[in-house]
Amino acid sequence: HCRPLVEHFMSGSSGSSSGPPPHTRQTCQRGPECMCCLLDELIVATYNGETEPLSPTSLLRSLWQGSAHGLIGYEQQDAHEMLIELRHLLHTHAGGSSFNCTCIVHRLFAGVLQSTVTCGHCQAHTETLDPFLDLSLEPAATLIESFERFIQPERLPAHSYTCPSCHRNQQDATKQFLLRTPPPILTLHLKRFEHPAAAKLDLPVRFPQWLNLAPFTLLQTP
Repeated sequence: HCRPLVEHFMSGSSGSSSGPPPHTRQTCQRGPECMCCLLDELIVATYNGETEPLSPTSLLRSLWQGSAHGLIGYEQQDAHEMLIELRHLLHTHAGGSSFNCTCIVHRLFAGVLQSTVTCGHCQAHTETLDPFLDLSLEPAATLIESFERFIQPERLPAHSYTCPSCHRNQQDATKQFLLRTPPPILTLHLKRFEHPAAAKLDLPVRFPQWLNLAPFTLLQTP
């Protein structure tokens, strides 16, 4: 039901003009386990107007067989882990080769975080860019509060950072994350389990119909 993804597959191509060659069921050389073809078939069957129930057994079988993290079996699995595996297989089977490739997964879901470490002595900044496909947030009463916690500057452990400007290894450096390049589709994961007890957090999280990302980005503009 992700509209841009549905429209992409319904158009008959899962490649791009600037990236891997177009991937279609007619030209696919991967075989019956191709995740792009299986998802394409499932989307077509979902939107063809028929009312018969759908059972995506072929897609699930390919997902289990291609999983690198043991999704196969009858144990309860984490939905976030399944999403990671599904994205990875789509990326691989669409001919993706790197994080900034032009496969459908990265065109729709890839963004960039900027991590900024500030020296507590000279206030110099060190910036690092981190690509991402989803963000994991701590549950709070509202999604806005979860985002605010995510971008809140945190103090680094003592003597874990040496400033490249003043060369001091001190204990009051801070680190902050901000969105540098939001993706077209932002995927959010709420971390419902607390470690080490692994107790599930059942706190309801309210979220707005429209989410303004400006306060969580570098530009701070709508």
